[in-house]
Amino acid sequence: MIDYEKKYAALKNDLPEHTFVNFVSDADTARDFFAARYVLIPVRLLRGLEPPRDYLVVRLSNPARIPGYKGYKLKKDYGNGLLLFSRSID
Repeated sequence: MIDYEKKYAALKNDLPEHTFVNFVSDADTARDFFAARYVLIPVRLLRGLEPPRDYLVVRLSNPARIPGYKGYKLKKDYGNGLLLFSRSID
């Protein structure tokens, strides 16, 4: 869990407390989701893209190519496959 705390520390500082955030992972989704959910408290993670929220956290096992998510734009790349997207108003 310490690795997750280190990995998500900067992201946690960039999210408003007590907000609901979507979460997507292409790795071991259950493990990533529950670990992220724990270390990001008081942020509240919702698994998947529905219902859409203002922020989307993405954990990629291979970050060489960053996918696009409809309705979101990349806000910050934390490295090592951890990305923060925000809702785009188009």
